[in-house]
Amino acid sequence: MLKIPNRRKMPVSEQQPRIIKIERPTTGRILGPLKMPSVQQQTFLTKNNPKISEDLASRLETLQRRIQEWKSSGQV
Repeated sequence: MLKIPNRRKMPVSEQQPRIIKIERPTTGRILGPLKMPSVQQQTFLTKNNPKISEDLASRLETLQRRIQEWKSSGQV
């Protein structure tokens, strides 16, 4: 994705022509990589609160059951 600088932050001078410098990402650079501390924090939270994981497991079972019922009804 291209970055275009904000015009408000550019110096205002009528003698100097406006030059917009477009920054292109360098090759091999990943845009928006995952941050490892946030991923580790998420797994840490689920280990501390087993009620959340139980709730998610029950929701998953309910969804899987509803999907099976939907597929067996022939509305696919």
